[in-house]
Amino acid sequence: MLISVTSRYFTHILYGLRNIRHWYSFHKATNIYVNPHIEIFILIMSPEILFRALSDETRLRCVMLVLQHGELCVCNLTEALKLSQPKISRHLATLKAARVLQDRREGVWVHYRLHAQLPVWALTVLQQTLCGIQAREPFLSDSLNLKNTPETVMLCSITK
Repeated sequence: MLISVTSRYFTHILYGLRNIRHWYSFHKATNIYVNPHIEIFILIMSPEILFRALSDETRLRCVMLVLQHGELCVCNLTEALKLSQPKISRHLATLKAARVLQDRREGVWVHYRLHAQLPVWALTVLQQTLCGIQAREPFLSDSLNLKNTPETVMLCSITK
């Protein structure tokens, strides 16, 4: 993906980062390459970024549930994984920053799905991972917990 911007606006685009030290760490963590002569920034999804994002069990469990169900709300993931909402949200933010997931806000609820621009090779890796682990714990329990979630919690999934 190419984003053409002038360098003086770059820090405002990257989530309002305040100083160059924060920008530099973001730059290194996400593989944004800067060409100062033509002022083009390139974001590349590399295997290192994908596997670093999936290296935590909670993040892997979230991605596998989203892959199985298409789109899930944070409250659905909280019920399925039996973890606190702040912990789930923190891990989802990491996955969003790595461009594995994207979000959609609907009122007070935030729904997550796979990123629309996820490379084919990354999607293939995720699908093969799902095939290999969906019958193992804790992934099996996560799916069962989601299916057995009471309707009161599933209200966020109802669209207008």
